[in-house]
Amino acid sequence: MIALPLLLAIASSAAQPPAQDAVVDEFIRSLPPSRKKRSGIDPDEEVKLSDLISRHPGQSDAISVAFAAQAHCAARAGDTAVDKALRQSAKALGDEKLRKLMQFYSSADAKRFAVLSEKKGASGTLSPSERAEFDRISSAYPLADFVAASKAAQSNMFSDGELWTALSACEEERDRALAKAGIRQSPR
Repeated sequence: MIALPLLLAIASSAAQPPAQDAVVDEFIRSLPPSRKKRSGIDPDEEVKLSDLISRHPGQSDAISVAFAAQAHCAARAGDTAVDKALRQSAKALGDEKLRKLMQFYSSADAKRFAVLSEKKGASGTLSPSERAEFDRISSAYPLADFVAASKAAQSNMFSDGELWTALSACEEERDRALAKAGIRQSPR
């Protein structure tokens, strides 16, 4: 099921057909490397982990392995969901806008825009010349369209249920591993 925001983003691009898969793939390759979330144990899960280890000190290795496997599984599920959302947002933009965004990411404008965006985010202000440069770059490329399509796809990422199903499967696998090792999760 596609969420309403994604449908609206796609509809706003109705004058153009969805991007071809080959162009979407090329666009994704043109993006700067992302900073992937480390596959460490979630802070909420750390509490459960510590509690289980304190109640089962002789089985700390089995408990740690089960939680590490869950964290790795959850990171893979997240990566899959993000990739799907990125592909949906790119496809909604159409070939022309994606090609323009590829030009952006291969230009000096991308680096400058990142610097200006970071400064704007940190201090909230840009000098008049920086603001003019920021506006020039923003209007030269379909950055606002990409942000809008990405937000819509991100909303869909959480509403379509696939991510939650995958994360639940990761937790269930952890629970099976703990049960197989004879580790009771609920306090006596």
